[in-house]
Amino acid sequence: MSDKVLGFSNWWGSVFVAKIATPIGVAFFLGGTGLAMLEVFRRYVVGVSFMWQQDIVVMMLLMGMTIFFTVAQWDRAHISVTAVAEFLARKPTPRKMRAIEIMKAVGDIWTGVFVVLLLYWGIPLIFEYKDLGIRLQRQLTEYWPFFAVFVLALAPMALTDFLHAYQGIRKTALGGPGEEEGTA
Repeated sequence: MSDKVLGFSNWWGSVFVAKIATPIGVAFFLGGTGLAMLEVFRRYVVGVSFMWQQDIVVMMLLMGMTIFFTVAQWDRAHISVTAVAEFLARKPTPRKMRAIEIMKAVGDIWTGVFVVLLLYWGIPLIFEYKDLGIRLQRQLTEYWPFFAVFVLALAPMALTDFLHAYQGIRKTALGGPGEEEGTA
């Protein structure tokens, strides 16, 4: 089983995170930024502005940020509370180092469960927003496609959290910088 998980996690980091999630997040960031610059030019130079454009810019930037949560989590660059782990690591012993790994794994599992709950509650909301016709602030663009990207971008983050928890429990190198054995 661990060989299958290791193979999947290597694929997850090298293919999905690096070659799929990162370019999609970059496309949303660049698209939103480019659209914002176009809106500034059109509004202040040409004197014409589209009401819907501001909402689209905000949504594109938020979607890119949501997708990059997975990338940051895979690289273990996401915000984490490490005060207890750093305190235990000051005078390392095998028992303390194992306790640190267990704390990290529990934190990863807790985060993964939290994200799964967000998915559980978020997916029905996509359909509800579509059925109700909920629109963005300017009332010109429907909200559900953007909310769908938000919610669906959380699924890879949950999987990443569970893979990192597996790494902490099994002490295998499943990805992220400096996580390979002998490089940490």
